[in-house]
Amino acid sequence: MDHIKINYHDSETFLMKNGNDPNTGYLPCIQDNDCDAFVLKYIDFVYYIVMKFKPSVTDDEVEELVHDIFLQLLQNNREKLKRYDPVKGFSLKNWINLIATRFIINYLRRKNRNVVFKASDSNNPDFLECFENTNHFFPHQNKMLAHIEDLIETLPKRYRLFFELFYQ
Repeated sequence: MDHIKINYHDSETFLMKNGNDPNTGYLPCIQDNDCDAFVLKYIDFVYYIVMKFKPSVTDDEVEELVHDIFLQLLQNNREKLKRYDPVKGFSLKNWINLIATRFIINYLRRKNRNVVFKASDSNNPDFLECFENTNHFFPHQNKMLAHIEDLIETLPKRYRLFFELFYQ
């Protein structure tokens, strides 16, 4: 992704340009491509949204996510920002909150999907013991797996192939 420079401490410029109406702060960004003021106004709000996910993200990820959320709002000729319509009943802050929250949730999904055990962990006996004899927790697991395999066998060949490739 492209990087934009965010100046966190120059809010006076924004206040002089845009006044205090919370739903007009994005207009100079859309109309005149002057997005610095928009970023300055909403940087603390986006930071607050990201911090709500703090147990799941590191300090480095917080800064990265704040940056990436603004990129989402401003990329492709400010497409997502242009979609905001105050007539629909959302405030601009609610719109930004929605976009930011969706972005963070997707980020966390991708992050968790990419978690991989280290090869050295799999050779560790303590690591392997965690996975031994787990059938007592799920006594019907073998029956359920056999039933699922039977159901997969009833699928057309191309769907079976999908399951085989995806779950192997």
